[in-house]
Amino acid sequence: MRSVLQQFKRTVAEHGDWTAVVDQDGGVTTYAELDEVSSRVATYLKGRGIGRERLVAIKMPRSMGYVAVELAAIKLGAGYIPLDGNQPQERVEVNMRECGCDTLVTAWEYEDALSCEPLPQDEWVEADPHDIAFVCYSSGSTGNPKAAAQEYGAYEPVIAAEAEDMLPFMRQEDGSVRPINRSLPSSFIFISSVMVIMSSIWLECPLYLPPDEICHDTDQLAQYFADNDIRFVYLTPPTIKKLLEWPGELPLQVVHTGAEVTSELYTDRFRIINCYSMSELAYVVLGFTIDREYRVTPAGRPKVGADLILVDEDGRPGAKDGTLCAHVPYFRGYLGKPEKTRESFIEVDGKPYFVTGDLATVDDDGLYVIRGRKVDAVQIGDRLIELSEVEGSVMRLFPELGQVVARGYTDSKGRNYFCCYYIADKPVPRSAFRERLVGRLDPDLMPRLFIRVDEFPKTTSGKINRRVLRVPLAEDFLVGAV
Repeated sequence: MRSVLQQFKRTVAEHGDWTAVVDQDGGVTTYAELDEVSSRVATYLKGRGIGRERLVAIKMPRSMGYVAVELAAIKLGAGYIPLDGNQPQERVEVNMRECGCDTLVTAWEYEDALSCEPLPQDEWVEADPHDIAFVCYSSGSTGNPKAAAQEYGAYEPVIAAEAEDMLPFMRQEDGSVRPINRSLPSSFIFISSVMVIMSSIWLECPLYLPPDEICHDTDQLAQYFADNDIRFVYLTPPTIKKLLEWPGELPLQVVHTGAEVTSELYTDRFRIINCYSMSELAYVVLGFTIDREYRVTPAGRPKVGADLILVDEDGRPGAKDGTLCAHVPYFRGYLGKPEKTRESFIEVDGKPYFVTGDLATVDDDGLYVIRGRKVDAVQIGDRLIELSEVEGSVMRLFPELGQVVARGYTDSKGRNYFCCYYIADKPVPRSAFRERLVGRLDPDLMPRLFIRVDEFPKTTSGKINRRVLRVPLAEDFLVGAV
């Protein structure tokens, strides 16, 4: 497969007048123009010592210019850190320091760069597959962002996974391939944005950037898709559900979704593909075309090139129910966190596998189903709450229980909640828990259920095995004592 840089050269030479990016204000940039702008920025960055194994932080509005800075880094064989244009300066400085980056491009530096001469093609650098390519921040189990660094070799599976879903809609009856319009209504900081931008460039598809003010207004976004003949887009499950209420005709052919539990989502108006990925994986490793409503929609089958295994509580591979791990040879690890990087990998048959922290099963049809996070934290609203915090808070208010074990679940509406398990001679009435906890316990930490058990299950290493705790049943929500 040609690299992003090789493919971009080819596109500029053969289809330089084709549309590359349509900006928020409707301004159109061709591939030839994007080439010139990115080459000017490359000259600017080269003058500041940027090259292989160096990083450039980008803090700009979503725009063609942002894409041009990313391409400029690629032309130098360098890496980039996509930051949000509204990110506080203090956070930007922390990110840059952690990544060992001393070059920041904002709108001011970008304007200065446009006065430079374009970098000649013979000075472009073809990076090694193991040179650093980009860094996306990923929230960890404690809510602290981690700088997940990917190498250039990751671009190949990024593009291959996207092409697998897009090419069937781009091929014409005569065998030719026709570009189709894509849109990116989300922040550039997410790994999905890297997927969309780089695969759009490689597949020569126009990339439409809707105005910021309509990205969270589903009706306006739907109208934008209709007005601009948008065929492919990444959207969250709640946004898709709202989009389906729009009365007009939509040109959409495929909508990728993911990033959270997907349930009760289906339409025959366009294809919805449930995708599984994260910053550490760099690309979609599992995909499932949703064919009906599911209580928990399968994550699907491995995408082209994906090497996945499930391991049990003791780290043994071959399970049909366990923690999902992926062989990601171009994930360098977390910059500035060598210990966390080491903890995130296991070795199986001489190969390193990244431990995703997600619990999964493989059903009888060979489909992977993500059951939840193994990490001891649950997302409640905007907060990532550690299970130990719930356990400690409940035990402080109910010391006679001795020990409480909390676990997070997701209900049929995709809402996360806590369930607390306890050991006692007889059931404690739910009213007793409420009387003791309501008004004294942070509402976000309030368990929805309390279930009495005879003992806490243990792993072979003696640790409490939350994974095999009894899953709440419908009747648990109805009884007065649990």
